[in-house]
Amino acid sequence: MARVNKQELATTLTALYAATEEFNRIGGKRISTDFIESQKGVVMEEGKETILALLENDNKERCDGVLDILVTASFMVMLQDGNNDLTKGHSGLFNVDGKSYEVLAGNLLTDLLKEDWISVLECAEDILYLIDPNAITNILEVQESNFSKYVPVEKLADPEQMCDDIESDGRYTGVEYNVEKLNNGGEVYVFTATYDVKEKRAFDKPKIVKPLGFFKEPNLIV
Repeated sequence: MARVNKQELATTLTALYAATEEFNRIGGKRISTDFIESQKGVVMEEGKETILALLENDNKERCDGVLDILVTASFMVMLQDGNNDLTKGHSGLFNVDGKSYEVLAGNLLTDLLKEDWISVLECAEDILYLIDPNAITNILEVQESNFSKYVPVEKLADPEQMCDDIESDGRYTGVEYNVEKLNNGGEVYVFTATYDVKEKRAFDKPKIVKPLGFFKEPNLIV
């Protein structure tokens, strides 16, 4: 299998981590110890799903799971370290010990159980390098998909109607919106809900929900 260029992958991962910090800031989660416990739950949930995917013979699910870990674990590392150093550069080193896919999958499980977040992140990077020759394209797909949860204000005339439409869809109640600013100065609507009807669960903190007609699912290439 052809491998992605290491330096290009390093550059793309650095950009992903910067975008992840911005995505969370817009969603109300800044780098603060206040969010460590909730983010730990997010990483562990994605980790369980990814471990199951790694056991299946479905490379698309494997790549999707590993990419989800890169997003969630990178922010967990920022919260734990109290800084955004991840967004400032990458060593460009991947799987330097030449470990097999099976060994890396086992290491990922061990690191998750130990809650060793930087090792979780580095292991996920190594797995992605090993299994995904289209890693750069797929990272950009995930990044675009994440930000499609936020609607540029110039593209939506009536955010109140969007709140009503989301509630009418039947999954969420308590839907509201607020306006946040991107790093580039642009403004976006962020839609949140307080209750999940399907799961019968109230959120401790309003959950960001997908705006109807704007959210773009990632189209991964495998």
